[in-house]
Amino acid sequence: MSPTLIESLCSWAISLRAEDVPPRIFEAAKIQIRSVLAATFAGSQSATGKQCKFAALQLSTHGKATILPTGESVAPYAAVLANAAFSMVHDFDDYLFLGHTGHSAVLASLAVAEDVDASLGDMILAQIAANEVAGRLGAYVAIGPQNGQLWAHIHLAAAVVAGARLYKMSAAQAADALAIAFHQPPFTLFYGFMASEAKAMTAAQPTATGLYALSLAKAGMRGGREILEHRRGFATHFAFIPVEETLRGLGSSWVLDTLSCKIYPGCAYIDGPVDAVLKATGGR
Repeated sequence: MSPTLIESLCSWAISLRAEDVPPRIFEAAKIQIRSVLAATFAGSQSATGKQCKFAALQLSTHGKATILPTGESVAPYAAVLANAAFSMVHDFDDYLFLGHTGHSAVLASLAVAEDVDASLGDMILAQIAANEVAGRLGAYVAIGPQNGQLWAHIHLAAAVVAGARLYKMSAAQAADALAIAFHQPPFTLFYGFMASEAKAMTAAQPTATGLYALSLAKAGMRGGREILEHRRGFATHFAFIPVEETLRGLGSSWVLDTLSCKIYPGCAYIDGPVDAVLKATGGR
């Protein structure tokens, strides 16, 4: 029997070795870390960021993961609930083809790496695997009703992939965790994203859900591993035309090659107009 899409993605992600990754991709990952941490620290100072931190602390048990920048030690799921919300507050995030993966790929990797005392190298390798799977799962449903940051489901995948690697889970456990996470994929509503402060939770909630799914899989829960491609599964509801080809090419093409970091806080589409205004006004 052929592997399901989830099984193929997780098999690659768990087996990825440092020597499989081109040096330029490691450099891109380091740039992404700096971009995400800058966005996280900036967002933590906002009123919305402080609200998200308050809520995360109410849910937390003690752990070794850190809420940035104030340094509270909490469980990994509480750390990502706060940090991933901080990183989205000002729209000062990075993006790649196709998705704003940094909120989860970086911050889930960081939280779990702290939890298990992983090395920086292992953390970055988990981050790279998370980006490659999550970015492809954004492209998979690019011809569909959602777009860009509204692809909140990619954060389920990034959290599962990063966490599964750092917790040293098997590919089978990772596949079950990813299938469990996609049992209830988030469908972000455009109105809420554009009209409320709840936008800050777009990545935070699915990232925490991905970590929860890992715990369920570690406990022995099984998932429906055909949930991406099944006729009553994810793609049927999230894509007008699912582009399955985008899930291929792992290890031979790299979505991190498309990484872009924003110069200005806001939607990436404002960069050109802001540059034009600054040039026209002499930078005033």
